[in-house]
Amino acid sequence: GLVSLAILLGAVLVLLVLLLGPVLYQADRYRVELRRDARVLQELRAIEAVRDEIEMVREAYQQRNLHDWMYASHNPDEVTLDVQRKVTGWLAGAEVQRITPVINRTGGEYVSVGVHVQFMAGLGQLVDFVRAIEQSRPLLMVESMRLTPQAQRRNRDGSEWPQVVSVQMTVQTYVLAGEE
Repeated sequence: GLVSLAILLGAVLVLLVLLLGPVLYQADRYRVELRRDARVLQELRAIEAVRDEIEMVREAYQQRNLHDWMYASHNPDEVTLDVQRKVTGWLAGAEVQRITPVINRTGGEYVSVGVHVQFMAGLGQLVDFVRAIEQSRPLLMVESMRLTPQAQRRNRDGSEWPQVVSVQMTVQTYVLAGEE
């Protein structure tokens, strides 16, 4: 009697442990998942709290056409080629001696890309060229410039030809690094 009751009680206890083990394991997994879901929900609520502000910034960005100021492509080679095309077009009346691509990977968040150009032009052409760079979209900038005046010539009637300068200039922009 007593031994069979102890065996029965032991068997019930083993069965209970065998059945409760997976249930407890599953309950623990659910608790872990619920904690993870609570963190995600908290992050989503934080995003929801600033959603209107994000939307206002996006609209201001669009209204002010700030997207036109940066290149959509993050490939330095594509952007360099586009800068080279623009510079070549703007210098149509000048004597272009050399134009070489410049890509400066500094290891930071941005890569500076552009061209180094050497040309001879009149002062009016130079002013027009710098104005075209200044007004360009996407944004371009003159990183460096060196001007050297050339000897002025005289016409047969004694009047001087317009002043010509030799120009060495680096025109560049910036793109995000690491997204080629």
